Amino acid sequence: MGVALFLTALYIGVKILFMMQRMMGWVSRMVMTLGFYGVVVVAGAYVYQRGVERTASDVMNISQIATQKFLEEYTRYQDMHKNAGPQGGGGQQRQQQPVEKGWF
Repeated sequence: MGVALFLTALYIGVKILFMMQRMMGWVSRMVMTLGFYGVVVVAGAYVYQRGVERTASDVMNISQIATQKFLEEYTRYQDMHKNAGPQGGGGQQRQQQPVEKGWF
């Protein structure tokens, strides 16, 4: 009797867990779909308000600024690693260079 009760409870518990798994999959898929269509609607409204030419100009300016910032950060980290020198060099203390914080 005890084994049958345990197996029944285990079966019901597994079924509940599978139902929760399917529900979480459905909810996450719905949230991602709503987010995607929300971005599409916002982008469409932005293009409608600003016009195609001004939107293209804005996108080009933003991409130019992002590219410039990426290259600045890349060269900064490249110089930081280049100037670091050998690791554990003969008992000499390596001085840390101040690190800029933030992007602006």
